This record gives sequence, C-alpha cells and structure tokens, in this order.
Amino acid sequence: MLKITDIRLAAGAIHPDRRKYMRLIIDRFEGCYAVCETEDKRMVNIKRSELPTGTKEGDIIFQTSDGYKMDKEVTDKRRERISKLMNELWE
Repeated sequence: MLKITDIRLAAGAIHPDRRKYMRLIIDRFEGCYAVCETEDKRMVNIKRSELPTGTKEGDIIFQTSDGYKMDKEVTDKRRERISKLMNELWE
C-alpha cells in the first residue's frame, strides 16, 4: 500500500480545475482508514478523518489544497452507469 504522501506526489501540483486532480474511488473502509483506488489502479490508505463527512464506499474524491472533496457529479454518473450495466446483465 502507498502512503498518503505518495498520492500527493503522484497528483502533482494542485490546480484550481478539479479535472486536473487525481481522482480516487473509495473501495472500502478498514478501521480508521479508507482504502482507495487511484486512477492508475494503485491502492492507497487515507485517514477517514481527512474525508468529507458522509463519504461512503464507491464515492469518488479528489484532493485539493483544503483537503479532500467529494465529486458528486462523477460519483452519480458512475453509479448510474454501473446500475445500467447490471440491469442489462439481468434482463
């Protein structure tokens, strides 16, 4: 597992446009950590206390200079796409 400092290095400089941030998907929670998947399929641990209140498994987050933010729009689109794929599978 990578450490949180590795994410900061991989993400590069903070940019005001959220599309420039490295996105992370919360895979699961283990104790006081969220196990997250990076865009390049690596797994990293982030302290739960650093995440926005109410984040849950499957949410997409990104790091800003103020901490982590949830990307609700991308999360909702991803959930819709997955739901559609599952419905097509079971039809």
